[in-house]
Amino acid sequence: MRKYKFIGSGLTTKEKHWAEDRYKEYSAHNHLEKIGELQLLEDLIFLECMEARLKAQLDELNKFPETRTEVPDHILKSLDENRKQRINLHDKLGLFRDTEDNSVVKEMQLREKKCEMWESENQASREMVCAWCGQMNILKIRTDKYTVGKHPFLKDKLLTNNYAWNLYQQDTITRLDLAKILLGEEVETDDYIEFLEKRMEPKKLAI
Repeated sequence: MRKYKFIGSGLTTKEKHWAEDRYKEYSAHNHLEKIGELQLLEDLIFLECMEARLKAQLDELNKFPETRTEVPDHILKSLDENRKQRINLHDKLGLFRDTEDNSVVKEMQLREKKCEMWESENQASREMVCAWCGQMNILKIRTDKYTVGKHPFLKDKLLTNNYAWNLYQQDTITRLDLAKILLGEEVETDDYIEFLEKRMEPKKLAI
């Protein structure tokens, strides 16, 4: 919630009422939250009021066609300088791009919320290689922190499983059964298990 209160220094009562409405309008349609931004916004609105004053002087001059002359040089210079300052403040506050980017910003914020929701509802495991021993570990994700544990299906970066391998060693399951456990039911050969046996000694395959 904004703590900054619009002041409106240097303005007449009528101008201040208009400036306060203008301030609310800007605040409602733009992402301006920081105190510094709101102070710059007040400066911008003050310049808009000064522009209105200068143009009111021109209107007064135009009321008397018989005495109308060229626009006084000091008014033209003041309007030009006012315009430059307002452009600079618009740019600093990001007001030029806000209209076209506002929908994009809202879309990005919506996507971020969807991602956060998905992550909270889809807690899964993550894998990592230990920087010290080079072994593959599994990170069991919790909502507040990670719990590191040994990966149940990887040993020395080879796909295996301690419990299933022991069953195979005890002749409880066949070599093909072990291959299906590790690689999927669609596997029809035990070539991978033969590869494991040749690659590592059976005792080293156990996790």
